[in-house]
Amino acid sequence: MITDGMLYTGALKSRQSLHMTADLDPTEVREHISKHPLQHLKKDGTDSGNPVDIIKGDVHIARTYGERYQWREGVDFNYGLNATYNFGQQYVENHADETPDATKAFPIPGLDNADSKAAGKADDSLQTGLADDQKAGLVQKNFGNQYIYDEGITRTWAAGPNANGPHKEINFCGRYIENQLTATSGDPDPSGINGIIGDQSLAIKTVGDEARYNEGVIDIHHKGDMLHKQTGNHISDITGDTTTTITSDTAKVEETISGGAVSRSITGASKDTLEKMITGDITETINSATKIAVNITAAVEYNEIITSPIIKQTRTGNSDWLKSAENQVVVGACFDTYLGGKVSTTGGAVNENFGGVKLATYAGPKIDDKKIYIRKSKTKLDKEESVLKSGKIGKFGYKLTFIG
Repeated sequence: MITDGMLYTGALKSRQSLHMTADLDPTEVREHISKHPLQHLKKDGTDSGNPVDIIKGDVHIARTYGERYQWREGVDFNYGLNATYNFGQQYVENHADETPDATKAFPIPGLDNADSKAAGKADDSLQTGLADDQKAGLVQKNFGNQYIYDEGITRTWAAGPNANGPHKEINFCGRYIENQLTATSGDPDPSGINGIIGDQSLAIKTVGDEARYNEGVIDIHHKGDMLHKQTGNHISDITGDTTTTITSDTAKVEETISGGAVSRSITGASKDTLEKMITGDITETINSATKIAVNITAAVEYNEIITSPIIKQTRTGNSDWLKSAENQVVVGACFDTYLGGKVSTTGGAVNENFGGVKLATYAGPKIDDKKIYIRKSKTKLDKEESVLKSGKIGKFGYKLTFIG
């Protein structure tokens, strides 16, 4: 039908059309139609239980068999209430370049078991030569840059196959994702990413502020090395228990703080426990250019226990001690060596009890300056080479005296 003017066609009841290409056998096409009758559907796309009445004329029916080439230039405007239901496999390829390019092809490496079985059972008698991804599933391939703009609220629901189980999504091949929150256009800029950007890596870059809120359990399992770098302040506010476990045959934990002031504060904790089980050496080195101050306040008791066959302490510089009271018990020998002068000042009474022998050796003179000297001994043995005593008043009360 050819017309130089407007062509007007109308059907008062319905319109049915059947088109097939010349390379198809009409007998095979009609046989295919008889095997695939149209089932009448409700407005929600569910089966009404009845076939489509092709005589009554309540619906429009169009069947097309064979390849179709369509060139469309112009703008389409569609109005009215419309709902579209697509049943059966669908394969769509979108190419930004209208010139066919054989290099722009990507065969799906593999379908899942259900789609592979469906592709094997598909009736392709009228269109041979199709690949499996053209006979099963919903397949879409895009070749070219995509520009998507959404305005409004997007709500997404998902479920597993046949609405059973959770929805699963698998992303193959490496990719670079960039979230530009401070710009409206531009090209990808992977600068600032320290990791590898390649065919087998996932790189994500976000420029702009980011806020997240999670309510529920978060279970993260990371396998492999992790490098974390941050430039800027870091504030962590945790309400609840915190447990950190590091397990490794060659565990190495290093913490390096350079520059600035370091402040740690624990307030309101009912108990603070630090347990270390180390099979090797423990080395703690603190270097300060000025002062090191440690303030410990215990309302009840401060208890420090060190168990070791050998305990060594080396201190260089002056040491000042202030104690309200001290009880010291030494089980074993006690050796004090003073290489310089020793000055002891006691403002109260001193009570010394020795359960064994006390041996005092002086390489130089011993000078005692005492206002009152009272000594009580059951047995006294003095061996002296030279004796000089000078006193104003002397009283000796011996029941028995031996001289010589």
